[in-house]
Amino acid sequence: MIEFYSGLDIELKVAALVCVACFLVQLFYVLRYVIIVKYRLSKRVNITDEQPPVSVVIPTADDWDFIEKRLPVYLSQDYANYEVVVVANDCSEDFVDVLNIMAEQNDRLKVTLIKKYNHSSHSNKLALTVGMKAAANELMLFTTSDSVPVSDQWLNLMSKGFTGSSIVLGYSSVERAKGLGNLYMRCSRLGVAMRWLVAAISGRTYRGSCHSIGYTKNVYFESGGFTHLRLKHGVDDLFIQKVATDKNVSVVIHPQATVRQAAMPMKQWRKQRALNSFSFRYYPKGVKFSQTVELLSRLLLIVCWLFLVVKFVLAQQYVAVAVVTGVPFLRLLLLMILTYKTACRLGDKDLLWFYPIYDLLSPMSEMALAIRRRIKPSSQLWI
Repeated sequence: MIEFYSGLDIELKVAALVCVACFLVQLFYVLRYVIIVKYRLSKRVNITDEQPPVSVVIPTADDWDFIEKRLPVYLSQDYANYEVVVVANDCSEDFVDVLNIMAEQNDRLKVTLIKKYNHSSHSNKLALTVGMKAAANELMLFTTSDSVPVSDQWLNLMSKGFTGSSIVLGYSSVERAKGLGNLYMRCSRLGVAMRWLVAAISGRTYRGSCHSIGYTKNVYFESGGFTHLRLKHGVDDLFIQKVATDKNVSVVIHPQATVRQAAMPMKQWRKQRALNSFSFRYYPKGVKFSQTVELLSRLLLIVCWLFLVVKFVLAQQYVAVAVVTGVPFLRLLLLMILTYKTACRLGDKDLLWFYPIYDLLSPMSEMALAIRRRIKPSSQLWI
């Protein structure tokens, strides 16, 4: 093997060295997913059958699907003592009237209103703050009007995370729909979540999901509330970075605790991702460095592997092709095993056949997203 390597041209030697180096870096990142597979909340805290009072806060605009399809799911959770606080943010009178009628018919539902002022749109951070002030309970869970739990056990399971912790992070996926675009969105949500789940479980929390997250009133008001108030985004990352420690965060991983966001067209998803990702520039340097290294090493591994395969095929050195191909294949095999185990725990195991395609394309997609953030920032980022 050494003699074969010594006889290679300089460009092949460099490509081979880069390929091996990137493989070792990727091996480090992939093997970290073992942390998710082994994680059990019950090993971290003593779980009891108690059901402390919880407030679920949901901001909404004129989302009639929320009233018809999703709000009933939140109101029918298998939990004894909870309330649902719906914050009607810049909503029409008809929409508010329907909510108020539902509140009269269901004691669990509380409606609070933010009226539109001077034709300007209020920030979601304001809506959440208003909802927190209206909430009757210390423990609060937050979600969005375009999301819905997959079962009536979501609230029960998420509330377990408050045992010994003041911040609870849950997983959210995208609703199943037809098309490869939907598969890519769901794989992206899973891939991104696996990164921040590893960090949170390891005590280095830097974000959660705005569709399934919780914290206490005390955490919010003692910290001074949300940061970057003029930036519409950051409730699930910038604020969490501000208040999270290595001891006050719990992660809830269970198929019945998953929340699914409504399916959307790829164009809308890309726009939403671009807006949400803008807060990345305010992340800690360590997080930005780690994510950049992971994406670049994966991209370089793919590029160098393709270069080596093409060169060896043209030279008809098929044994070398087989050896070179074994490097990314081993990484992919380990990745798929750990991703499958994680996806089973999150209720998304049907994604596995498409995940290798996402893994191949996502470095280019993330680079395009980063370039778009810098070249053409959206006017919808700020209030």
